[in-house]
Amino acid sequence: MPKQRPTRTLLDRIKRSAKVRSRTAAISHSDALEAAAKEAGYESWFALTQAVREAVAGSPEVDVLLVDPQLPEGFYDTPNEDRSESELDEWWDRPYAVSGPRGFDVRCLDGGAWDRPTFYGVVATLEEARELARVKLQEWKRIRGRPSVLILSAREFAAVVHPQRPGDDMQILATAPDAETIEALLKKLRDTDE
Repeated sequence: MPKQRPTRTLLDRIKRSAKVRSRTAAISHSDALEAAAKEAGYESWFALTQAVREAVAGSPEVDVLLVDPQLPEGFYDTPNEDRSESELDEWWDRPYAVSGPRGFDVRCLDGGAWDRPTFYGVVATLEEARELARVKLQEWKRIRGRPSVLILSAREFAAVVHPQRPGDDMQILATAPDAETIEALLKKLRDTDE
C-alpha cells in the first residue's frame, strides 16, 4: 500500500480509529495505533508521528509572522489547558511579533510556558524576528516531541511522547517491566531521530 501523506488530519483519524479498534478488538490502544500506522504505509506509529512532525516543522507557517496582532483577552495569563479549542487552533505554534521601543518581541503559544506564550527574544528587524521565530519553534517542536520514560508502576515503565498541545493524547510507544529495557529503546529511538 502506498504511504499516505503525513498530516495532522491523518494522525487524528488514526487516533480515533485506534480508540474504537482497541475497544472492539482484544488489543491494546498502542497495538491499535501501530496497526493503523502500518495500514497507512508507515513502519510504526512512531515513524508516522515523526514524519508528521518533520512535515509540520518544514511548513512555511513562520514565513507569515503576525505583527502586533489582536490577542484574545487573558492571553498572557491563562493556563494552556483552559484555553478554548478555537483559541488553540488559531494560536498554537503560531509565532508573532510585538513592536516596541527596542524592536520586536517575538513570542509563541507553544507549551514552553504553562500559562502564557513563550518569549523567544527581542530583535531589531522583522527579518530577524521571522528567523528567530522559525529557529526557536523548530527547536522547541523537536524537544517537545522527544520520547521519554513514564513510570506506570513499580514493575511497568513506558516510552511515551507527551501531548504536543492541550487536549491531545499522550502516545505510548512501548511498555516494559524494567527501566533498563525502556532506556535502551529510548536510546535507539533518539539515535535514529538525530
